[in-house]
Amino acid sequence: MPSNTIYHLHNINKLFHNAQGEVVARGCDAVSLDIRRGDFVAITGESGSGKSTLLSLLGFLATPSPAPEPGGFLFNVEDGEHDLAEALSGGIGSKELSRWRADHIGFVFQNFHLLGHLSGRANVELGLRFTSKPSSQTDRAEDALEVLGMAAVSGKRTRDLSGGQKQRISVARALVKRPAVLLADEPTGNLDTANKCLVLAGLVMANRAFGATVVLVTHEIEHPPRVANRTLVMRDGRIDEQHDQEPSVAYTEGETVVELARRIARDCYPDVYVDLKWD
Repeated sequence: MPSNTIYHLHNINKLFHNAQGEVVARGCDAVSLDIRRGDFVAITGESGSGKSTLLSLLGFLATPSPAPEPGGFLFNVEDGEHDLAEALSGGIGSKELSRWRADHIGFVFQNFHLLGHLSGRANVELGLRFTSKPSSQTDRAEDALEVLGMAAVSGKRTRDLSGGQKQRISVARALVKRPAVLLADEPTGNLDTANKCLVLAGLVMANRAFGATVVLVTHEIEHPPRVANRTLVMRDGRIDEQHDQEPSVAYTEGETVVELARRIARDCYPDVYVDLKWD
């Protein structure tokens, strides 16, 4: 596998069976895919097309069925290339997969999964609790919050924050351990336009400023060409289309998350851009 490839999947399936053992759905159907280190990949497609299933496989929150052949699922991080065929055959509870998730993968979901009685800072610090990385290879919670424009409200309990602020807290929590990969499953689905752009800006900064490979599942057809350098279109469990593109909104070193979000909004939503409110 080339050194700049972080994931290599070959002929990966995820089948769902009924009580009689019959296949009733194909979440992923013979998927073959290489993801390069530093990519920002957007996965689109209709509901039920397999987008979230593929993301779960990439995050080791689900395992292929049947199990992959040796060499069929490779994961390449800073400590080398790993053939995960054997580990995946043992299910998601295996110690090896748990370690990969804890050290190398950050997650952002549509539902924020924050502890409402804790402050934003305390929630972000939870992102460091299970990693085995030394502190020299992670960030301070305050630094991640600062980059995402959340320092001013980091002391507030998250139940008192807006939806967009909560989602940016969850992005900071995913980033604080400096993961090799950030996986985001419909992170803007419940947000208004301004907060969609703020969260997208946070993901762009995760990719360009933090160096994480980002994989974004989205229904929003406006977003991929603006922020991603690669788009996959899924249909019936298969990758139906894939193409590279030059993102129309590029990150400028030193700009704030709000400045970047405003440029994304101007590009994605020109008709409503001037009326947007930013928090």
